[in-house]
Amino acid sequence: MAPDPGCTGSGASPRPAGGAAAVHSRRAPEPAGDGPDGSGRGRREPPRGAGAYPARRDCGDRRLPGRGRWPVVGAGSRAKGDPSPETPRQGGCPGPAWACDRHQLRSRAGPADPGSGSAGGLGRFRLPPPVPAPDVRPGGQLPHGRVAFAPGPRTGALEDPWRRGGGRGVPRFSLWEDPWIPVIRLSGHPDRLSLRQALAEAHVVREVCDPSPLVVVAIHRLLMALIYRVYRPVTRADWAALWNAGRFDPGPLDGYGAFWMDRFELFHPERPFYQVPFIDGEKVHPISALVLEAASGNNPTLFDHGRVEGGVALPPDRAACHLLAHQLFALGGGVSKPFNRMDAPLTKGLVVEALDANLFRTLLLNTIPLDDWEHLIPPREEDAPFWEVDDPAEPVREGTPVMGPLHYLTWQSRQLHLCIDQESGLVTGCQIRQRYALPKDGLRLDPGKVYQQSPKEGFVPFKLNKERAVWQYTHVLLQTSEQDYARPYLTNWLATMHRFRSRYGIAFPSRVILAVTGLTTDPQKAAKVELWRRERLPLPMTILDQPELMAEVEEMLAEARRVEGLLSRTAQALVWASAERKALGDAVTYTWTGKLPPGKKLDQVKGLARSLGMVARYWPQLEEPFRRSIEDLAVKSAGEVRSAWREAVMMAARDAFRSGRDGLLHTEASFEVLTCVGSAFHGKLSRIFAAAGEEETESDEGAIE
Repeated sequence: MAPDPGCTGSGASPRPAGGAAAVHSRRAPEPAGDGPDGSGRGRREPPRGAGAYPARRDCGDRRLPGRGRWPVVGAGSRAKGDPSPETPRQGGCPGPAWACDRHQLRSRAGPADPGSGSAGGLGRFRLPPPVPAPDVRPGGQLPHGRVAFAPGPRTGALEDPWRRGGGRGVPRFSLWEDPWIPVIRLSGHPDRLSLRQALAEAHVVREVCDPSPLVVVAIHRLLMALIYRVYRPVTRADWAALWNAGRFDPGPLDGYGAFWMDRFELFHPERPFYQVPFIDGEKVHPISALVLEAASGNNPTLFDHGRVEGGVALPPDRAACHLLAHQLFALGGGVSKPFNRMDAPLTKGLVVEALDANLFRTLLLNTIPLDDWEHLIPPREEDAPFWEVDDPAEPVREGTPVMGPLHYLTWQSRQLHLCIDQESGLVTGCQIRQRYALPKDGLRLDPGKVYQQSPKEGFVPFKLNKERAVWQYTHVLLQTSEQDYARPYLTNWLATMHRFRSRYGIAFPSRVILAVTGLTTDPQKAAKVELWRRERLPLPMTILDQPELMAEVEEMLAEARRVEGLLSRTAQALVWASAERKALGDAVTYTWTGKLPPGKKLDQVKGLARSLGMVARYWPQLEEPFRRSIEDLAVKSAGEVRSAWREAVMMAARDAFRSGRDGLLHTEASFEVLTCVGSAFHGKLSRIFAAAGEEETESDEGAIE
């Protein structure tokens, strides 16, 4: 297969011209019925195999109640205003419209039935109870512990716009059927997959690959929402059954896609995916407004990518990627309607994901069972992915309540509309308005986020510092003892499943990779991205499961921060003493103790001291030794690992001091300063490791910010 340019950051080839000739259907032919005339009026046999079910059901099909703690609509539930099952309907159908083969088509090609539309419907789509496959066990459980997805009541049915001519001239792009997700297969070849393929073939895909880490996180979250909806891992036992299967069963997946096919159309005239219809009177922005890292307004280009991936338009597949990322990472600030723009769910803080050998294992490691979401966002009856919601709530400035994990994973922070050029088939612009904002209630919502306790605001996301690499916060990602921080619930979940892997009969990985993604913004300017990061940290699972090893990691980083503070004071003392020879004694004392004479401030020398680059050269030299120490903690004694780490820290500190010192060796007077301050530096460096855990100095240079 030829390399896919989307995985290397060079964009993708545009689709063919999107005029009337480009309008085509990719849906499979409707199956012939088993009635005497093949019209489907007789009883149909459901497809065979675990999780299989018909795309359309006969009126005689029965519905089973849900199971477990997951809230469902009970057996026989129906939308408000829908006639009872005994009420005859037009055409002789005895059952409710949504269960009838002739009224509830999978593409909803026909007009909505009276009484079943949005005028008196549920408002939000409720989780339908499962419909068993032929080999379902008692209680609705499939042989592998899964519950088959079942089509349920859909309110507010729409006519297929392409079938009635409303979508004529608009290119069709289905995220369910068309390839758009950039991936790397296990063979190493880049490829693009549809939503259906990404799940059905996840076991032979290494990872989602995109130049933007924001896109990778957004695609993962969309796939996780589909896993929750289709396979329903309610309990840890359900999750273990999915894990042991080694791949996602395509049966329930295909049925779900057939039922909700129209909701995944990117350019649907009435329900475009993750968007709203065209907003009359709203400004159409250039496509760069959609891409968070692109140059637009006062937001400078992070890297030399040109305008937007080299052009002023995007093909549909790339537009879909950035659409997902925008909904989750959109920046607050700026005037909008119905109220000013507010941050999307993932804009602030770090997002932690667990990566494994293939995409199947990666997705499941991050898809914690629905029961575990009770610690974060207890699922409500109204919880559903956004594309299933027929009557979305109106946005409110105070914040929209989160209905559950599916609502949160598919959160719509903006009213977006992609504007496509019908001749070229390229997306050339977009409309953007504020939509939903999270409530500011100080609660933890996201299993992949680190939270910091605030006296006034409750739990707030722990922010990325542009001056520090992510690995320097490893102790925050792992710790359990500090009251000011709450590590990601994901790490608690991973530790629990590793500890009880024998109970659940799973071969849980002994080592995972924590991928940490985040961006920083300029608080002085609205909607300005300063940088983003996505770093990977290999982590033996034994560290998550053993508090004493986590304490070792915390102490290692604490020692490194103490040395960072020493380097910062040393640089300031050198600049200070070089400018004021009489202050040499005070500068030496400051290097050793961090204490200044009464009334003395060093604000004027900090900038010049920072330019010596001691701290800037120090931390990069420790990244590889730190990663090696993390791996060694799982197999070597703590004392042996600690000794090797301290040696690496001392070598890095001395090298950083020499590099900064060389810039001041130009006069005899400076040589005296360097000698005195240098002696204090080396003495204090040895003392730090000779008396590990001594009280902190007054300097806050090494503190976490």
